[in-house]
Amino acid sequence: MINKLKLIKRSLQLSIFVKNIHFYVKRCKFDIDAQGRPFLIYKNIKLTGFETQGQELDYYNSIKPILPKNLPASHYRLIRDFITRYVFPHMDPTQTVNSMYPKYILSGFHGQHSDAIPHIKNKQKQKYLNEIFTILEDDVIINGGAFLGFGDAKVSRANTKGKIIAVEASEDCFEMLKINIDNNNIKNVQPYHAALWKQNGKMDLNTSEFQANSLIGKDILDKNNENILNAKNKEFTETITIDSLVDKFSLKKVNFVSLTINGAEPEAIEGMKNTLYNFKPRIRLAGWYVRGKPIWKLCSEKLKKFDYDVTVGKYGSFYAYPKTKN
Repeated sequence: MINKLKLIKRSLQLSIFVKNIHFYVKRCKFDIDAQGRPFLIYKNIKLTGFETQGQELDYYNSIKPILPKNLPASHYRLIRDFITRYVFPHMDPTQTVNSMYPKYILSGFHGQHSDAIPHIKNKQKQKYLNEIFTILEDDVIINGGAFLGFGDAKVSRANTKGKIIAVEASEDCFEMLKINIDNNNIKNVQPYHAALWKQNGKMDLNTSEFQANSLIGKDILDKNNENILNAKNKEFTETITIDSLVDKFSLKKVNFVSLTINGAEPEAIEGMKNTLYNFKPRIRLAGWYVRGKPIWKLCSEKLKKFDYDVTVGKYGSFYAYPKTKN
């Protein structure tokens, strides 16, 4: 009886997410490649991801009764990443799950999916932000926390005359990112293996099976950042500033910076002072983590001297853009 009640409650919390799973499972082809990696084909794109394992597999088994019967267990994590990264990419805050849905039935989605631009109550502000944050065909974008490249693959289709520098710190995720860019012959995405930080060097990256990889340690993050605090492994990774990336790739402009780097956003802002002065890119980031103060507040303070306006969503999504000159 207890398990049944738990499933009923979880079914309600996951209702919109599971609805999306059913919708896209019908439209995707699932298979395993020669190296044993799960992949899916949706329309004309092939996306490869991680097999469902560990706690992810336990979770799949606990909600299996409400999932499509033809969804292989091995591909559950892949379809989840496909929906939360490709269908609704972090880099495009103008598009998200229907803004009419209350947050308590959006379990399974990420923070920004319940706190994107369509969720902003002020319609005039919403319209203004939609105009600012619409991806343009010639935008030069730096995407910190590119993960498997699903979002880069999606956004690249609108960014046909531009460029995306897709930065990913985890070695396993970066290898998958390269596979997805190469398999789909995407020419305007440049993968780069590093973690964005305030200085160049080497650091330990805390890693977790829940996509919560972070340079920020347990001694800095507040205890409500559960996934990052539960990171069990470490790997040594290169750190690089956004200013150094601009120099490395000889970028003549930077229009947009997207940061989903699990608590290290303030340091990434510190490492882009020249970029802020010279190019004034618009910025979106995951501002809901807490380090004494919420990340959105720490980042707002760092942008004051650069003449930026900031809009923060109800749950901490962060949008920064140069002040309009009268």
